[in-house]
Formats: sequence, C-alpha cells, structure tokens
Amino acid sequence: MARQQRAASFGSCSCRVGEIEYEPLYCSIGVMPMLAVLALEANRIGLLATGSTTFNDPCALARQFKALKVMSHGCASWDAVTSSGADVAANYGKQIPSSPDRYGRAHEAFQLLWGSWGKEVWGHDQASGQFAKADEIQLINLSAARA
Repeated sequence: MARQQRAASFGSCSCRVGEIEYEPLYCSIGVMPMLAVLALEANRIGLLATGSTTFNDPCALARQFKALKVMSHGCASWDAVTSSGADVAANYGKQIPSSPDRYGRAHEAFQLLWGSWGKEVWGHDQASGQFAKADEIQLINLSAARA
C-alpha cells in the first residue's frame, strides 16, 4: 500500500492505473525531458524515442526532436509512429483519424523537421556574420493542408 501511495504522489506525472489489486501504478517521466538530461551527460550512446504524429502537434513534435538532436550532437533518432489504437485515442478524448489523415500528419511533421533546410544551408561565415544561406531555406506552408 505504501508503494502505491508513493507512486501516486508524483502528482503531474503520467500514470497508468491497471488492475490495482494485482499490479502497481506505473509512473514515468516524459521521454523528452529524460532524453534531454541523458543527452547532456552521455556522449557515447545514441538516443531513440518513439513519438506519435497522430495526436501530437507536428510542429511541436518536430521542434522537440530537433532540439534533442542538437543537444545530443546529432545522436538522436525518432521512431515516428501513427497511433491507431482506440485506447491511445481515449487518452486524448478523441477518435482515431482515418489512415490518410494520420499519415498526412506524419508527412507534415517530417516536412517541418527535414523539409525546409537544404544540404548547403549552413553558412557559418564568421567574417561576414552570415549564419545560413537564405536561398537554401524553403518555406513550408501547411495551412492549406490543415484547413
């Protein structure tokens, strides 16, 4: 009983309650904060996280994984998934979107993360102060796809 109370006392953590009579509460810190801490301390391992594009905002998700990639000096990977389980949808108070909608959101996240910057975008010209080559950056307008 004391262990169950300790697990429940984490407050705002994400908790899954199973059949409490037969299994304890499971609490976990979000994967992105945990990997961010690891990225700062561990320099000889790669980091991998699963991120669903179905219920997470594509722009926020892309930004989180890009930040993790920078913090880990390029040693981060993203296992992108499209959630299709009713139990996952219930966590968000929603229904599972159609396959075209789910994969459309996944494509949107990939475009945001990798689609706008060309291979030669980095200027790094200290003499001129140029950070990036503007003609290598492609604007992404996803508002038409989401309307």
